[in-house]
Amino acid sequence: MTNLAGEGSEPQSSEGQPREELSNEEKYLHYGMELRSSIEASFEPWLRATLGQRRSDGASPVDAFPDAVESAIAGAREQAIANITRLIEADVSEPLSGPLEQLRQAVSDLAPVLDAHDFTRPNRDPYDQEMRPADVYNLGPLSFMDLGEEVQAAGITWGAAKAHLHLHGRA
Repeated sequence: MTNLAGEGSEPQSSEGQPREELSNEEKYLHYGMELRSSIEASFEPWLRATLGQRRSDGASPVDAFPDAVESAIAGAREQAIANITRLIEADVSEPLSGPLEQLRQAVSDLAPVLDAHDFTRPNRDPYDQEMRPADVYNLGPLSFMDLGEEVQAAGITWGAAKAHLHLHGRA
């Protein structure tokens, strides 16, 4: 991860102040921006790879998708970034669902488009069906690692910063 000064992984102020001089809230916001940045970079490639595994049209997983699916992918990415931005900018005490649920919500509306283009619905176990009934294509990420190591590291760091801010206040 890059800090605000552009080097290392610990946040610094724009004036290069050491992180100890930053407030807990500034650190939390920094780590939230790192999370959003990592999701911006990985969400679309991850979604394309996941959808490629669900193709039933005989095309290669890396072939271009039909226009309607391309549009749905772009819309899901836009929604994911908006959801994550809203989450990281919200007050820490606001009861919003976490980042993974925000990403699951972003892909929740893809089913009708995928149905219309004969994508294959995977077999789902009863627990998964009960916990995520709308995710008939099993698209929603189960962990940060589904989107890659950078997202996992950023998600864990942001979560720890949020817990710290919630437990120890904003000083």
